[in-house]
Amino acid sequence: MKCFLLLLWLVISCSIVAVGQQNRSANPQFDKNVKILYKPRPSWGDGQDCSQGTVILRIEFLASGEIGRIFTVKGLTKNRTEESIKAARKIRFKPARKDGKNITVFRQVEFP
Repeated sequence: MKCFLLLLWLVISCSIVAVGQQNRSANPQFDKNVKILYKPRPSWGDGQDCSQGTVILRIEFLASGEIGRIFTVKGLTKNRTEESIKAARKIRFKPARKDGKNITVFRQVEFP
C-alpha cells in the first residue's frame, strides 16, 4: 500500500511540474508589446556605492497601465538593487495588446 501511494504521489508531482513548465514556456503573440514611454534612472545616492554592473528586474506590466510585481533577476549591492526597484515603480508605459485588448505581461528591464 505504501509503495502504491508513493508511486501515485510521484506521478501526480511529475504531472504538475510538466504542466507548470508548459505554461511558462508559452509565448503569447501580441498585437503590440509593452512600449516604455519613460524609464527614470536610479538614484545611486552620494557615490559611495561604487559597484559597477547592471541590475536586471523582471517587471509585471499590468493591463491597467500600472506596474505590478517586481522580481530581481540579477542584483548588485543592496542599495543599487533597491534604487533600481524604486525607479522601476516610476516607469510609464503603454500596455501590451492582444486581440485589441490590453493584457498583463512580464518583461525584463535593465538598469545600468
